[in-house]
This record gives sequence, C-alpha cells and structure tokens, in this order.
Amino acid sequence: MTFPGPPPPFGHITRDREFAFKPGFINLNCGSFGATPRKVTAYVDRLTEEIEQSPDYFHRLNYQERLIEARARVASHVGAATDEIVLVMNTTTGVNTVLRNILWQSGDTIVTFDKLAQYLSDINPRPTRKIVPLLFPTTTKDIIANFQAFANANPTPPGKKTVVVIDSIVSNPGALLPWKELVTICKSKGFLSVIDAAHSIGQEPNINLRVAQPDFWVSACYKWFSTKRSVAALLLKAHEASKFRQWMGGELAIDRYCHDLALRGGVVLKNKFGTEVLDPNGEFTLHMVNVKLPYYGPSSSVTSRWFQEKLIENNAFSVPFYHNGFWWTRVSAQIWNELSDFERIGDIWLKIINELKTHPPRGPHVPQPSDPVFEDPEHPI
Repeated sequence: MTFPGPPPPFGHITRDREFAFKPGFINLNCGSFGATPRKVTAYVDRLTEEIEQSPDYFHRLNYQERLIEARARVASHVGAATDEIVLVMNTTTGVNTVLRNILWQSGDTIVTFDKLAQYLSDINPRPTRKIVPLLFPTTTKDIIANFQAFANANPTPPGKKTVVVIDSIVSNPGALLPWKELVTICKSKGFLSVIDAAHSIGQEPNINLRVAQPDFWVSACYKWFSTKRSVAALLLKAHEASKFRQWMGGELAIDRYCHDLALRGGVVLKNKFGTEVLDPNGEFTLHMVNVKLPYYGPSSSVTSRWFQEKLIENNAFSVPFYHNGFWWTRVSAQIWNELSDFERIGDIWLKIINELKTHPPRGPHVPQPSDPVFEDPEHPI
C-alpha cells in the first residue's frame, strides 16, 4: 500500500487529518493504549472484508506470506533476523510465555526491579524472587553500579539458573533504563535476560538486538509504533504501520520531534506547577516526561481513579502516578501534539487539584482521609 501526496506537518494538522480523536481531546498519553492512524485503520477494515469473503482461503492458504513480510519489517526495525521475531497479543502475553516456558527448579532465582513476577514464586517449584531497588531520582551510572553490585553478591548456585526481568523503559515514571548495559552484566554472570520492552518500538531509537543480545525481548507495537489494538490484525498491522511512519518522515524525524517536544513540554509544566521534572538532565527521557504535581496527599488507588475520571471529564489525559513519596504525571509527546497541549493539560491539572483541595465532591471515587493507602496505585499502563 502507498500513501498519496506528501505527509502533513507534525502537530495538530497531523492530529486532525490522520487520527480519529474526538474534537478538542488533548491526548498526552500514548504509553497506555497508543493511537491508530486512520490509514492503518482503513487498511485493517479492507483486510477484514477480504478475510470474510473467503475465511478458509485466507487462513489456510493466503496469510502466511503476509505474516512473514510483517515479521520481516519488525525484525529489520529492531536489528534482528526474521526467524527470531514472532507476533503475539501484547507484551504481557510475550513475557508470560517466556517465563512460563522456562523449566524452573527449586533453587532457581528470578530477579526484577519491581514487584512483578510474584505469581511465579507462588507456584511450585517456587523459584526464589529477588528485587533490585529502583527509585528516582537516580543516575544511569548508579543503576548500572547497583546492578553490578547485586550480581556480584548473588551468584547463581551450581546447577541452577538466574533469570532477570528488565524494563527497557519504566512505565511509571516513564524513564529509559540502561538495559543494554544491564544485559551485558547478565551475560558476564551467566544470567538469562528477559527484556520487557513494552514502550520501546516506535519510541526508543537505534534498537539493535544483534548487538545488545538479550536472551528474550518483547515490545508492544500498538503503544508507539502506530499499529492497531487487535489480535486478528496483529499478524499484518505492523506492516502498514511501518509504511505509515516512513511516509510521515521516518523514525529519525519522528524521534527528534517527539523527544524535543517532551523536553520542552516538561519545562512548561514544571513552571506552571511550580514543581520539577523527575529527570532534569534528560538522561532517562525519550518521548515521555514526568512532572511532579502540586498535590501532596498520600498514595491511594482511590485518588488515582478520581484523577483519571476528572481528566476524562475535561477531555484530556496524562497518566497520574505516585512514586517515591510524591504524585507525578507522565506526559507523552507524539506527532499529533504541540506545545500548546502541554499548556492546556497544565491548566486542567491545576483546576482538578484546586477542586480536590477546596471543594472535594462526595462520591464513590472521591479521596477521603480514611481511604486505604497503597504503596503503588497501578492501573493499565
């Protein structure tokens, strides 16, 4: 498929022409569910029609070559061989498939940087779960040094295995980790590395898996790579999404626009809030910036839910989250955004927080002093 004519400039012209957002919606959250371009959606609709014309022909004889082509495009983008890439439903499915198919033994170890993988430790043969603490603010140098010290202090017992699950980009706060350096440490210690790269493809530039050589690497195409959220179309949608991104100017142009906008937008918001960005030097920032909110209440899943509802009521969204004693918002920059979107979401956040402070309404999701406090109020990210 080819796209007629030149692409529109990045920003609101792209938003209005190439995406289906409802009028006035300020979408500053690409990290949860992404957004499908109209051209990709149109292709999927045509493909669905083709499938329904002769389901047996498509599923038995026709889809395989297209699937291989889609896999080849993704493989080329991340520096891997086509035979090394398969398409799955989402990152959770991919990581779970890997972890569930490891032949665990008593005495094996699974290592994470957060509280995930508890479910593996709760079933026989119950591998030992170890957590490497990770709190921001920090530095890339300290993350690498801390993991090296952890690896030195926790060698794999003879005849056992150590599996390390690493986020390439942390979800909350949205921050790039030095995962390639951590993989190198894993290899030096004989640890297996499983990279949860949910946010990488389409956001992290210069991914080269031949060079990085993780044992396993899984990335969601629908978050940042412009594909459609649909298992049925997953086999083919990456192909058209890649063509759309090439038509829009290519990965380098998209990365430059979104990265610069995230940095400038973070400055706008921190000045508006009178607070700070989590990553002032930009070493962890790709297309998501994390800004401290001017609200200092305790961590609560109820507060998080209330924030989300109020954002939707105001026809806008950026992700609220609680980290290391403070409330933050993770704000995504995409090709449909402009700096004015950051100004507007900042005003909306101030309005919401002022309402919470001065006139808290009563309802099932309104935070109250007696609400239970949770250490990390998570929601789909």
